Amino acid sequence: MLDMRVPEAAAMEVGELIIQILGKLGNQLGQDGVGSLLHAVVQRLAVAQQDSFRQKIIVAFSKLVRKHGPELIQAVSQLPAVQLRNGQTEPALEMLLKSWVNMAPDIGVGYYVKLSVHSLVQ
Repeated sequence: MLDMRVPEAAAMEVGELIIQILGKLGNQLGQDGVGSLLHAVVQRLAVAQQDSFRQKIIVAFSKLVRKHGPELIQAVSQLPAVQLRNGQTEPALEMLLKSWVNMAPDIGVGYYVKLSVHSLVQ
């Protein structure tokens, strides 16, 4: 689902899957495994075209930040840069936060709006 060849419509629930994987296997994956998984999700977000797909990933990050706080932000800040749709690269955390802030007004479900805002200011 994180493979760029998989259509976004088919990967719509990848964020929830990542939450489950990290929740159940995070310790067993180790720091490198968690980092690789996070990088793949952020990279997928960087090239995503559908707003609904980006929103799902951002909501997943909101949930992860709410649960793991500074640890998650630290992990994302140490990820390699991601390649954008235009071919340029950008630090993973910078791209995630820009996408999050840009998408925040479009997150439509009340609970997810509160979750996103709360996690973003955390």
